[in-house]
Amino acid sequence: MLTIKKVTIIGMGLIGGSWGLALKRVRPDIEICGVDVNQCSLVKSREAGIVDWYSIDTAEGVKDADLVVLACPLNKIIAQAEEAILHMKEGSILTDVGSVKETLVSAIENVIPTGIAYVPGHPMAGSEKKGIEGAHAYLFENAAYIFTPTANTPPQAKDLVMDLVKTMGARPLVMTPKEHDLQVASVSHLPHLVAAALVNSVGALKTKFPGLLLLAAGGFRDTTRIASSQPEMWKDICMNNRDAILDVLQSFEGQIQCLREALENGDAGQLLNTFVTARTLRDEVPAGIKGILPELFEIVVTVPDQPGMIGRIANLLGNNNINIIDIEILRVREGDGGTIRFGFLEREGAVKAVQLLRENSFVVNMRF
Repeated sequence: MLTIKKVTIIGMGLIGGSWGLALKRVRPDIEICGVDVNQCSLVKSREAGIVDWYSIDTAEGVKDADLVVLACPLNKIIAQAEEAILHMKEGSILTDVGSVKETLVSAIENVIPTGIAYVPGHPMAGSEKKGIEGAHAYLFENAAYIFTPTANTPPQAKDLVMDLVKTMGARPLVMTPKEHDLQVASVSHLPHLVAAALVNSVGALKTKFPGLLLLAAGGFRDTTRIASSQPEMWKDICMNNRDAILDVLQSFEGQIQCLREALENGDAGQLLNTFVTARTLRDEVPAGIKGILPELFEIVVTVPDQPGMIGRIANLLGNNNINIIDIEILRVREGDGGTIRFGFLEREGAVKAVQLLRENSFVVNMRF
């Protein structure tokens, strides 16, 4: 009977740190060791109570571990797996959090020895914040956590890891590595490429119109928010999932070509059909599951042109234990006031904020 009493997390960044925090929250009885080449990250993880102890030596860290979690950067996972399995005990489990699976799974299964189970995984959760400082105990709450077992994956080991992440609040899904890469390329990798291309397209016009970005409204900001994510990480993801991304890019280019042809031909009917179809499909996206970046529950508050209005609202919400995760001034007109967007991680907090602000005579609109 497999049991997990000790977990070693290799890579104490955002995902590795959140793994540790989430595990401590639901299974404080499990001993956690952190392994990283960055001594500072290890010290911070220990001070934050994420790990019970740490080591910069992989061999020392994985010794006697029942479960080893590879949470290092994508382009280092295979090398770390090859190092870790040399020192893992028989009967232990290896899992990873890599965002590309087919090449990763194939490479690791080629070197995994008999007696060690490999359970490939990918939590669909993240944050604009990077490093151990961005770690959050509830990062995986309601997030899709994809597992891509193969015929070589022991069912008992797979079930054990799936049950563990389920206790963290995640929603396990099972698919093949190839299915994972194509689907994630569609809903995660392609949006990043499109956001980057959209920002850079507007940037190309910025030399001609220096004040162009001042006109950028909420739609532009919402559509391009993910372009602020870590460039190095996304470079590695795209290079490791090139084939699947090229497939979905071809589909996207076809959609762009249809729009171009409709405009060139003055085909209003085709344009309308495109927008109606897109709206219908967009409405099917479930609101309760987090994607690769956390969902924000947003409200927009109309405020008068008076000093201290942001502070007043922040104090009002803070005094009622409502945590604001994001603030953005959308529009200000001297003498007329303006609008401010507030973001919350939890729907309950956003609803409570709306009720409280309206009780205090603020005009509030919800964006969820």
